[in-house]
Amino acid sequence: ETLCLRSAIGRAPALEGEARGWAQIGLSSSIDPDTFVRPATSFVATVDVSGSMDRDEQAIQRRGYVEAFSHPDIVNAVRSGPFGRIAVTYVEWAGPAAQSVTVPWSVIEDRSSAEAFATRLAAMSIARIRGTSISGAMMFAAPLFAANDYQGLRRVIDISGDGPNNNGMPVTSARDAALARGVVINGLP
Repeated sequence: ETLCLRSAIGRAPALEGEARGWAQIGLSSSIDPDTFVRPATSFVATVDVSGSMDRDEQAIQRRGYVEAFSHPDIVNAVRSGPFGRIAVTYVEWAGPAAQSVTVPWSVIEDRSSAEAFATRLAAMSIARIRGTSISGAMMFAAPLFAANDYQGLRRVIDISGDGPNNNGMPVTSARDAALARGVVINGLP
């Protein structure tokens, strides 16, 4: 099931058909061909830390992600996917220029890696920043797919928040730009 870049560059037996095509598309030059494994999905979890979110709401939001990533059902769903792994990063956002990566790209492929991601996320402090720019979150998240060593077959941004876009470009413009890159966007109120 694991596609290794080695077969795409000729140091291992060549893959045939669709598998060969998947091994060759979208690979950045920073990828180490000796360690590359393709995740089924590259997933950017973006969460609202603006002033419209009170501390209790932020804690609930964070706890939900921590519990989800450490839950056996999530691990089983990941393991049952095409390659048995996903790549995930966690981003906090508020105003148009107020986004930060809280947990960098990580591969989740088993209970241990899922729990490590959840533990790392749980240990981080929660930011509080002014403004609510859903469009800013999308514009920050979309390029993250090209700037990592995990080239998932699907690219997904989850937007979690509690208020309307009140800062930055229109949401529809940011959404259209992300969709043009082949990114799926999930909205979580």
